[in-house]
Amino acid sequence: MGLSSPTYGTVNIFGADPRNHSARMRTGVMLQGGKAPEMLRVREHIELFRGYYPSPMAYANIAQVAGLDGIESRFFGQLSVGQKQRVLFALALAGDRMCR
Repeated sequence: MGLSSPTYGTVNIFGADPRNHSARMRTGVMLQGGKAPEMLRVREHIELFRGYYPSPMAYANIAQVAGLDGIESRFFGQLSVGQKQRVLFALALAGDRMCR
């Protein structure tokens, strides 16, 4: 994520220092035990995060890859722990940086 500097040697992500803007824009992050507002629906969370990127992954692709089909209208607070983790994974995919 580029939040700290290596104490020895160098680190590269996509051929650049992780603190470099171009590398950061291509790196999705899913924090372990992350939280999200419980009063938003799954679809609302994903659409919100898609709005942060100039060329986001299509909503349908995100939902399919993250295994969220059928729960898009549920509130985040109503989900099981595993379903919440899948939503957080979906948010890490929203920028569609994998092929750029």
